[in-house]
Amino acid sequence: MLKESNKNKFYHFYPNIVCVVMSEFDNRINAMPVAWSSGISSNPRYFGVLIAKKRFTYKIIEKSKKFSVNFLDWKYLDTVVKLGSTSGEEIDKIKEFNIPIEKGKEVYFIPLSYVVYECTVIKDEEIGDHNLIIGKIERVLIDEEVFDENEKPILEKVKPIFYMGSGEFVKLEISEKFKEE
Repeated sequence: MLKESNKNKFYHFYPNIVCVVMSEFDNRINAMPVAWSSGISSNPRYFGVLIAKKRFTYKIIEKSKKFSVNFLDWKYLDTVVKLGSTSGEEIDKIKEFNIPIEKGKEVYFIPLSYVVYECTVIKDEEIGDHNLIIGKIERVLIDEEVFDENEKPILEKVKPIFYMGSGEFVKLEISEKFKEE
């Protein structure tokens, strides 16, 4: 039986896949994990991330109008946690945590990722306590070893990081599969 909740919590729709958003402006490179993200359109390819305006990453994206979206395997959970527990305004996270980076066509990315989207901002809109930043995907980089012919992740080969809220992460294991005919 359903009962009305009076708690001010918003984790009911979790787990969400975690991506690391990376941006650079005026020789300052920053990266932060984001759990609120989604594909927005497949043609053209748009990807959206929700970031609070108070975040340093937001401030950099607002100025640069570019960002990368990096999806990391579970084996890099420690790196993701470190990136999320500090502010790029206070420290240089890339140097402090020895994060390998590469310059893409116009934006930095993490080459340890199993997929990277290089994005140009097409929309930035305040939605409640976050801003929805929609990026046009200019380039996609993939680790071909962990994707099938349709570029869907092979979950036996890659373990995405999922966030449960309140600092809790989970790794999903396949117990059953169902394919609609």
